[in-house]
Amino acid sequence: MNVTAIVPSAGTGERMQHSRKKPYINLMGKPILSHTLEVLDRVPSIEHIIILVYAGEEQFCRDAVVDKTALRTEVTVTAGGATRQESVYRGIRHLPKQCDTVLIHDGARPFITPELIRDGLDAVQTQQALTMGVPVKDTITRVSSENLTITETPPRKTLYRVQTPQMFQRDLIEKAHNQALQDGFTGTDDASLVQRLGIPVHMHMGSYDNIKITTPEDLLFAEAILKGRQS
Repeated sequence: MNVTAIVPSAGTGERMQHSRKKPYINLMGKPILSHTLEVLDRVPSIEHIIILVYAGEEQFCRDAVVDKTALRTEVTVTAGGATRQESVYRGIRHLPKQCDTVLIHDGARPFITPELIRDGLDAVQTQQALTMGVPVKDTITRVSSENLTITETPPRKTLYRVQTPQMFQRDLIEKAHNQALQDGFTGTDDASLVQRLGIPVHMHMGSYDNIKITTPEDLLFAEAILKGRQS
């Protein structure tokens, strides 16, 4: 198994309301992205990491994050696109020839663990496509867009909160992105692009700690998680 991790980190992070873009915000002594890369680096089968950053910040990312993080893994830093889907597609175009499995993980999810990644990579060898996720804890309702009245309350046991990493056999995710580009289709995530090919995507149990840092409140929660792990 030869795995390449694609790490979209090209968002502007407007909801964070911070002077720095999200990947470079300090989280207890180091950038958020650095925490994420350190976890990926601890998975031996990940041979290459491709980081997609805001156009023009390639060298800054290498100077501020990659070169200051002791990594054994080969890293490519390149410009992302206008959307997350476009960024991932650009990452796919940079895959090494020897790569057979693709892992896609948000740069702003620093609390995934090597153990969860290894479990997922073992599973995707037979399942072709999977996503991490966790069961929802709250009751979820569907409402009318016109007057916000409840139209449906699906049973919670059928609902999961989708996370990353999402993992795919290389030829499958390449085909899914190429087809989406050809059709002008924009999906909610990479798994949705595979689903529209008629290929099942399996849900793999993630972790409630595996949050995506998006708002100032998330940053406070992230600090609490990190402090708890360190203690």
